[in-house]
Amino acid sequence: MQRAFAERLRQIAVRYPAQKHPRVVLIIDNAPWHAGEGVQAALRARPHLELKRLPSYSPQLNVIERFWTLLRRRHPQPTVRHDRRPEALDPQQHLLLTDRPLADPIPHR
Repeated sequence: MQRAFAERLRQIAVRYPAQKHPRVVLIIDNAPWHAGEGVQAALRARPHLELKRLPSYSPQLNVIERFWTLLRRRHPQPTVRHDRRPEALDPQQHLLLTDRPLADPIPHR
């Protein structure tokens, strides 16, 4: 994940070059993959990119956390949480979790 984040920083730097955007501030959470030598190297090579971290334990400030809350409300987990077999899910939950229908349709001849 750390390598993927460092690569994303490189992509952002290409999209927002220092010549046109002398300061690009990215707001990030405290996920472990937002730190480390790979990320630091990507930032050193692109000094116009700046990371600002959200305070610890502040999900109300993180937009994605609001999305997960909304998703959980609209699509509650199955009542029996320990049963993760596909047949234990209703069709909408299975589609949401796997991006494919519960049963592949049988092609018509």
